[in-house]
Amino acid sequence: MNNISKKFLNKSKNHLMWFVVPIVVLILIGGVVFASKNGQELVWESSESVVTNHISDAAIVEIEISDNNFSGSGTFVNVGANQKVTIENCTFSNSTSSAIVVNGGELEINNSTISNCDTIERLSGALYVMYGTVNIDGSKFEGNSSQAIFVDYGSTISVSNSQFLNNTDGVIRSYLSNSILCSNVLFSGNSTSGWGCVIQVGNEDTVQFENCSFVANSADRGAVFYMPIATIAEYAGPSSLSFSGAYTNPTTGAKMATFDSNTTLDGGNGLVGYADYSCGSIVFETDVTFINSGSDNFEELVYCDYDVEIY
Repeated sequence: MNNISKKFLNKSKNHLMWFVVPIVVLILIGGVVFASKNGQELVWESSESVVTNHISDAAIVEIEISDNNFSGSGTFVNVGANQKVTIENCTFSNSTSSAIVVNGGELEINNSTISNCDTIERLSGALYVMYGTVNIDGSKFEGNSSQAIFVDYGSTISVSNSQFLNNTDGVIRSYLSNSILCSNVLFSGNSTSGWGCVIQVGNEDTVQFENCSFVANSADRGAVFYMPIATIAEYAGPSSLSFSGAYTNPTTGAKMATFDSNTTLDGGNGLVGYADYSCGSIVFETDVTFINSGSDNFEELVYCDYDVEIY
């Protein structure tokens, strides 16, 4: 991989100076990492718990990880600022920390599985994101005992053509000022003893579900979503949440219902969603469908406190 040069003008001496900025490209295929840094080839085994730590001094990092199986107690991939990581055809399992952490970088996950992770930390998930950009396609989060995805601050998350199955501490939890888009995603058999199994919306969030289906999820309140009041005084802005369409079964090609057989632990209001006062706006497009939901009363399916806009 060639280095790139950046040209700077030193005004005091009135001449040009050239600096070489290293670019590292790292490829992890089937258990061995191959990298090139400043023309020098580097090789190390993938048993190292965090592959990105080896190249944290690089100004720009592009990392490709494919056809690997990661299993153990630690964090397997840590994506830092200025790093762009692509994960393809990999499995991550049995971690007691976040299996993948994104802190300021970019991550792409394709055709991969994250399963059976149980993070010890309270505010974390099998995938943890802060100030990052994450794109997930054709992947599966299954059987995790912690939240599948925890989105902390200022991040952009896009999930498409994927499935979240039988996770037992909720699916997505967002905290503050995040943008989340899920498109053609199935959420099925997930549960939590708290509120909002599929999504806990944070403050000043924008959350969109397009052509998604929510089947047999359960929570104390809000089997699919929970929108809280603003909990941080300086970030008191409302959030927005929207639903449109439903998931298409990739095997049969059949269109599913949007909401099907979701339940709350006490069977009370908010079978699908629960919104606290002044939390923001919720939009259900006309193509959204409810079946086997325990009630035909929309106010029982979606409980909204006062000062919530719902369409």
